[in-house]
Amino acid sequence: GKSALVEKIVGVTGISSDANRSHTRSAAAYVTSCGRLQIINTPGSNAMSDSLEQNTWIAYALNYAPVSLILLVVRADVRMDNTVSFVQTYAERFVDLLDLVCV
Repeated sequence: GKSALVEKIVGVTGISSDANRSHTRSAAAYVTSCGRLQIINTPGSNAMSDSLEQNTWIAYALNYAPVSLILLVVRADVRMDNTVSFVQTYAERFVDLLDLVCV
């Protein structure tokens, strides 16, 4: 998921898990070895069961420093057309930041 992607981008280990459940409980900032990219790993925001604590960490990440890109990482475990529809609906929540969203 997101943490595994952060591990690959930043070159760290130990922040992802093999579990089907979310492993990330808080936001954490990482910087790539070249120093040109800072990425913040956050807990997931499950559109079907949002948690106040998870969304608080996401808000923290959005306010940590100026944001140049929002990367939405999606697990596609249902039919592709349903997944695309869910992603579109979720991305529309960021309508004011749409020029920063990348899926």
